[in-house]
Amino acid sequence: MPITIRRDAALLPIVASRVKVSDVVRPLRTIKTMEAGVLRTVASFVQPLTASASPASMSGYVAGGAGDVVSNTVTVTPSGGLAPFSYSWVQLTGSAVAISGASSATAGVSKYFPNTDSTVTGTVRWTVADSSTPAQSVTGTIPFTLTHERNTGGA
Repeated sequence: MPITIRRDAALLPIVASRVKVSDVVRPLRTIKTMEAGVLRTVASFVQPLTASASPASMSGYVAGGAGDVVSNTVTVTPSGGLAPFSYSWVQLTGSAVAISGASSATAGVSKYFPNTDSTVTGTVRWTVADSSTPAQSVTGTIPFTLTHERNTGGA
């Protein structure tokens, strides 16, 4: 059932999600009514949720000795939707890595390398969800490459 407002003798559908208050145009988030002393939300207007990740891939490199940790981070930035947002990061493919900040906008992957030359690759999936009801969510993937080379000290 569409939300309508009465203007003069006509019922007009609400098609805009902005309202002008004190000469400032603002987004219209909700319409509420007071019925029998109870405030009730009758409509909510939320922009579609989108998100982008930066950088588009993670890579880390260390030339060192034994016991080095190689890592890098990426940040997901939501747009639209309804704050606050929740975040989730999980590894999909590749050699096992540690994920830091798995419930934050910025997360990282890291791998401990003993005294070896090695490269690990894989993919992590990020998901951001908003607080609207029902919640909107967006998911993406980020490839990673972490490389460790032993520092042989040269001759």
